[in-house]
Amino acid sequence: MTSVKPKIRICLPYPNHGMISPETRRSLDALKGGEWDLDIRETQSSIIAYGRNAGVNGGGCDLARQSGFGFDFYLSLDADIAFTPEHLRRLLSRDKDIVGGAYAYRVDPGKAVAGYYNGDGLAEPSTFIDIDAEGLRKVDWVGGGFTLIKREVFEKTEYPWYRDVAFRYIKDGERVALIGEDIGFCMGAASAGFDIYCDCDCRVEHVLSFNPRRGFASVDAIVEEKKLICAERERAETAIAERNGQINRLTEEIKALTLFSAELSGRLAFADKVIDLSLTV
Repeated sequence: MTSVKPKIRICLPYPNHGMISPETRRSLDALKGGEWDLDIRETQSSIIAYGRNAGVNGGGCDLARQSGFGFDFYLSLDADIAFTPEHLRRLLSRDKDIVGGAYAYRVDPGKAVAGYYNGDGLAEPSTFIDIDAEGLRKVDWVGGGFTLIKREVFEKTEYPWYRDVAFRYIKDGERVALIGEDIGFCMGAASAGFDIYCDCDCRVEHVLSFNPRRGFASVDAIVEEKKLICAERERAETAIAERNGQINRLTEEIKALTLFSAELSGRLAFADKVIDLSLTV
């Protein structure tokens, strides 16, 4: 009996001025023709939260409560994440409502983009889990870079699922922290009673050097990137010099052959004249 392939919708939002990394493209290509029924949605928008929500409902509905999404699982993906089919299999095998893979925090690669809230109810770097943590961990939130979500989560929570949040808290007066759309999603899901997990053994790559205008992981990463660029430039300049040398040599050979051809043409013309004279004598 043929088993039914799970229907997985993959949402890949990216900004209007941005692009999808080659590593992410290759990762998506590796999933095709496999054991899943895939529906890949690329959404380009200046508002990432809009892109993620449009990936869920196809951009066709703004009802507060929605159903009939046409998929079993929703894979929230960022445009600078590299992964393999095995990473997706791992998340599916966990059988959790919400479970994310571990990937490095751009500002501090020693931390993963997942963790807990501090005493004020906020996510801060000191409460992120370590990138070398192990096992399945129940957390307060996971990033939207590589997170698998069951359809039921969207059916039982209100639209917009992904939302930027102005979080108010008291600390020496009332304060407001602006929260990103992925943590905003986790807040709404947790309020609806869903648990959130990070599979620390499912480590996917955060392509830290992709799109330099968005920043690097650290000064050390910038130095390493500079070394790579310098090495590539040196190889390119060496190749150019070699080609120019070959071109110069070929140019000289062409000049010499042109002169030799002209000389032969002259000798041929002289021979023709001698033959003509001999025939008329």
